[in-house]
Amino acid sequence: MKENMHIEKGQSRLYSKLVPSDLNTGDTTRKFYQFDNDSSKVIRIDSFEELEDRYNNMAKPNIVIDLGKKLFQEIQTDYNIKVPSKIIIDKNEENKDTVYIVTDKINGVALEKAEKTPDFLMKLEDLYVSISKYYLDKLNSKDAHLADLNSESQYIYGTKKGDEKPEIYLVDTDLYLNKGDVALLHNVKWLVRHMPKKFDRAVENIRKIIETPLSKDLSDLDRIKAEKEIRESLNFINGTFKVGDKVDEEGFIPTPLT
Repeated sequence: MKENMHIEKGQSRLYSKLVPSDLNTGDTTRKFYQFDNDSSKVIRIDSFEELEDRYNNMAKPNIVIDLGKKLFQEIQTDYNIKVPSKIIIDKNEENKDTVYIVTDKINGVALEKAEKTPDFLMKLEDLYVSISKYYLDKLNSKDAHLADLNSESQYIYGTKKGDEKPEIYLVDTDLYLNKGDVALLHNVKWLVRHMPKKFDRAVENIRKIIETPLSKDLSDLDRIKAEKEIRESLNFINGTFKVGDKVDEEGFIPTPLT
């Protein structure tokens, strides 16, 4: 990730330079923006109030932002997951603190539409091995983690300026963070559910996660939730999930981050 930054005093406010992105097509609740003189960037915007709502007031926006910067940098340097984004903090048109996530537009295709060349398939497997290893390490460290890394739709296979060959880029970089074993196990279940193929090395990491004894510090309610996540993950891994079984559609589960 490029250097995260705040707007310096005296600079024009960022919102004044933005126009709706050409990505705003179809039925989407997420609005995207681009610079009025540069369509090579895609900008997501979150107000501090929206971040507070996302976390049910359990995490302060500054904590979410600072931790998000750290975690996105970490998956690049330690897990080789490419994130072509930077986070900018500035005021909006109402003079309220706002998060602008600026991402390089990637010239490419969604992973499910990419040609299944040997090079692409190797990179796809490496991606899911990296994600599974990331969650395994976070389970062992008990540190906060990125919650939303799991779906093929969050990545683009293609090139940005300076690339000689296509790479897989994480382009959906909204600030969804978690802490705690229950939330991690929930995210791992979604990883298993979304993984396009049962890559052996990724499955090995996932089995290590769900076979790790639960913490004795869990409350009775959290233990029940954790056991449910483990059980459903195993069903997806082992192919015992049946058509017609109730599917858990709960996505992001807000958690305190400190």
